[in-house]
Amino acid sequence: ALLGSLLALAEQFPQALFWPLQLSSHKDVVGGRAPTFEPLWAALQRSGAPISLALRFTRALECLTHPDKRIEAEVRAFREQLQRGNTAEAKVAWRSLWTNVVELEGLGEVAGALHKDFARGIRNGLADAARKLGLNLA
Repeated sequence: ALLGSLLALAEQFPQALFWPLQLSSHKDVVGGRAPTFEPLWAALQRSGAPISLALRFTRALECLTHPDKRIEAEVRAFREQLQRGNTAEAKVAWRSLWTNVVELEGLGEVAGALHKDFARGIRNGLADAARKLGLNLA
């Protein structure tokens, strides 16, 4: 019942749904329930609203956080999955760490020298750790 109302809102007034949806469907909040939000994201994409621009803006805001702090959450997520013995989710967390902190995916045009230098500095160490843990980075 709620999904129908939210889908209608996404079509008629996407701005009202975008920011709350982005916050409430973040991987740190929902974990494995992310597919629940896919119909809403699809409706927002169909709405014609500048969703990709808003997502790029949000990613750019991440550059306001020092990379030492950004990597802490990524490493914590990876470590938690390893401790639970959940290898599949640990690999997902590792991929997230690699793309968000080392490759700076989606941040190339806005990431400053601090983030780029940090990424270069940890690249080899993380690649070595991945090899030791049997994680594929490609």
